[in-house]
Amino acid sequence: MLLRVSFASILLSCLLSWIDVVVSQNQQPKLQPLDQVLMMVLDSDKDSKITRGEISDSMTMLKNLLGSSQDPSSGPSENSQLVDKVELYVPLIFQLLDANEDDKLSKTELKYVLKFEQSLKKSGGMRDLIRDLFGILDTNNDDLLSVVELMRSAADGPLTVIASRVHELFPMRSSSSEFKGVLGMTMVMLQGVTGADDWNEDNAREGLRWIDSDGDGMISR
Repeated sequence: MLLRVSFASILLSCLLSWIDVVVSQNQQPKLQPLDQVLMMVLDSDKDSKITRGEISDSMTMLKNLLGSSQDPSSGPSENSQLVDKVELYVPLIFQLLDANEDDKLSKTELKYVLKFEQSLKKSGGMRDLIRDLFGILDTNNDDLLSVVELMRSAADGPLTVIASRVHELFPMRSSSSEFKGVLGMTMVMLQGVTGADDWNEDNAREGLRWIDSDGDGMISR
């Protein structure tokens, strides 16, 4: 489940990086809180709601802008590649944030993007959350997480505890059980994006590469 939570963190981290690209391309200083910047940039009809269509239109405009400002012979720029990657994950991010499931993101729902950004700071809750999740999943107490331990974490008991801890930090649904269900649906969508048929050991090992910086097949504390 740490792998699944880390996927969610990766999705939102991609979104934060993309916001920086959008703001810089529009030459707008990011002085306001992040959620306000996101609403300002993406809410094209100024109704204080962001739809999937508005996000899609904004990404298309950004891709065209980036494409026109780069040398075709040099290949896609780093920012262009980032936008392409985020485009794949936008439906997953949207589903996680859309708490009332009205297919629109409100100012209140966007507050969780700001909360996530703040949680990544040294004094933020993400550090404590990851520490606690590590303790739950590291069943042999060797300060390392193996693929086997990650696969065991999909059992209902650990999943319930972990969903509860994540919900405490990011209460995007009315209860931890509801959040657990939404996270499960999001992971099914992620399987479609990645082309994986099921969460088995092979694709868990492949997903581990997102986190395993030294390539030893384990996640260290």
